[in-house]
Amino acid sequence: MYFPHFQEIVDYLLVLKDKDIPITFQKFLHDKQDFVVEHTNSEECANIVHLWTSRFGAAAKAANVELKKEAMKKVDWASVLSRVLTKVTKDPSNIINNNNKNNKNISRSGSCGESSQKSSSTKSSCGKLTETDKQFVKNSYSNLHYPKWKLSTGKIVEDEMEKLAIKSEYEHLSHSIIMDPNDKISWSNYFTEAELDEIRDHYVPSLEPFPPELQKYIDQYQNIADLDQLIDISLLKSYHPKKQPDLHWISKTVRDVLDLYVYNYNFYNKTENDIVRRVWSFLETSFDATELEVTCGEKASRASSESKNDERSISGSDPLARHICGNKMDMIIANTTNEYGCGEAGLTGGTTSTKWINEYTIKVPKTLKDMAWRISKRAPSNSLKVVVAAYIINGMKKNEIENSLQMAVRVLDNPQGNVSRVLSLGPMDFPTSPADFYPLILPLITITWQIKKLLEKTSSSQIDSASVHIPTFKDPSKQPTISRSMPFKKSTKRKHIDSETYPH
Repeated sequence: MYFPHFQEIVDYLLVLKDKDIPITFQKFLHDKQDFVVEHTNSEECANIVHLWTSRFGAAAKAANVELKKEAMKKVDWASVLSRVLTKVTKDPSNIINNNNKNNKNISRSGSCGESSQKSSSTKSSCGKLTETDKQFVKNSYSNLHYPKWKLSTGKIVEDEMEKLAIKSEYEHLSHSIIMDPNDKISWSNYFTEAELDEIRDHYVPSLEPFPPELQKYIDQYQNIADLDQLIDISLLKSYHPKKQPDLHWISKTVRDVLDLYVYNYNFYNKTENDIVRRVWSFLETSFDATELEVTCGEKASRASSESKNDERSISGSDPLARHICGNKMDMIIANTTNEYGCGEAGLTGGTTSTKWINEYTIKVPKTLKDMAWRISKRAPSNSLKVVVAAYIINGMKKNEIENSLQMAVRVLDNPQGNVSRVLSLGPMDFPTSPADFYPLILPLITITWQIKKLLEKTSSSQIDSASVHIPTFKDPSKQPTISRSMPFKKSTKRKHIDSETYPH
């Protein structure tokens, strides 16, 4: 197992060996904590224990040193994780970035254009474009509202995206003018890694720092793996739901998770409704004290429906086309005017399942794009401030070796106007036992709170006098400044829908 800075750990171990100093992982973490923090990014937080114990073990083997046995519970993971989260929160470009192994696999399997792998799962999820679809793509790239996005190298982002879109025979995000800079497989022939990094880091959405009072509350649980002790701490103090809404939410979240342990909740083989309602309920409750409401259970997105039916009219030459239902999501985050986010729940298979890949790579980004499009119809002048987000969560099945009870976040914005950019957080594991509680719940709670604040900011930014429109005969209604996603329609020859294949 080789990784960057591998030799630095080997050299450190050899120095200890020469000085006849007992070598333990606890000592390594104590001596080299700055090193560990520096070389851990946000996507690795959820697996930080496995990551660094594996790296340490590999370095010890290479150095041929003898390790002294120790109790892992004595290792101070809490302070390390807290420092990593503080580091990435202060630098948003570190947070909204996902170059981990899981997302490389997702990009490889989920890109349905010229560079996609010819796997059966990809074929089942991504259909071939019709001439109508191809014409839609050409029109979309011909009717851009803003000046094109020019990189420091002189390359034009929209022009390169159009090349891939025109060349691809199967649906890809480029057909909806959506750029995923972490999809290095699809874009390898069009952008260098440095150019993709520039696209990713350009006006990256700012995530608010996690409040000190919330950090102080959750830090009470660090270094504690005993369930009774965790429960005792959770019962020490209650918080007023109106006067202290965030503290009330975080304390309630902790108690709800601990209840799962107390009553031996079976995490395996649950329905999508089960895992949304019991395991991931804190996603919904995080919005309780806001003006945004969360609706759970297979609900069609209004924005997606409006986008798919945008050109529906009576032509006189053809019969009125049937109304197309919007994408059905397991969670919709909205107010009375707009939708600002959504959620999709999967049952099993982790981040390599067909359902996860399809939803993560195509369905969710396109639904978010349509939400942004609909918001821009109502507030065209504020389209550059529009940021929407989605949660993608998974359940577990009993024969899975690794924990696939995970959450990932997709964030979509329009940093330069024409191109919708989708960024990623996670996947992050859910703590299924008291021993994992603190190091795994902290990233989940932090990101959930930050995404809530991000969507609140988008919602409030739409209340602007500059967005007021007085209709005229020449300009009877507001026109969106964000393009809609390609209303791709699959073949209806087969009535039976595969359990892992979903519309997008």
